[in-house]
Amino acid sequence: MKKQTIVIALAILVLIGLGWVVVGKKGGEKIASDDITTVATTTKKIYENSSFGINFNYPSNLFVEESKNNILITSIPPNDPRRQSSAMMGALSLFVAQGKEIKNIQETRKKETLSSKEVTLDGHKAVELTSVPDGYSGGTWISILVKTKNGILEIRYLKGTTYEEAYLSIIESIRIQ
Repeated sequence: MKKQTIVIALAILVLIGLGWVVVGKKGGEKIASDDITTVATTTKKIYENSSFGINFNYPSNLFVEESKNNILITSIPPNDPRRQSSAMMGALSLFVAQGKEIKNIQETRKKETLSSKEVTLDGHKAVELTSVPDGYSGGTWISILVKTKNGILEIRYLKGTTYEEAYLSIIESIRIQ
């Protein structure tokens, strides 16, 4: 009788654990497993920017938007009204700082940083900074700073978003020219 109770209890725990994995729990937010599958099985596109001196692969279900010194990668399509809201905080940003902007980024990130560690990006030495949770989103920002021929490349994203796995995949695919 005691063995049967233990076996039943273990079976229930396994089922609960499987349910947890299927639903997906990340950062206190339930994520539909469909979203994760979509990101993982989407075809890839190649982005190249000779001015920035970089290229990378990104899922075709994400959108890339360029401005003077910034590349924004997001799940929100152009012309969508959510682009004007806090929903854009879930985007991946690549910014090339030059001249005075370099000092500004260094000073700003120094004030925000909770921890830092040395990392490598495409064979280049880089620094990964983890920020203190910001007052607006409550989230933790990750910034990766790496020197390129055109300045300092800052790669920045909000940790714990639905697309974090896709963003990490993009970061790993970055090639610095």
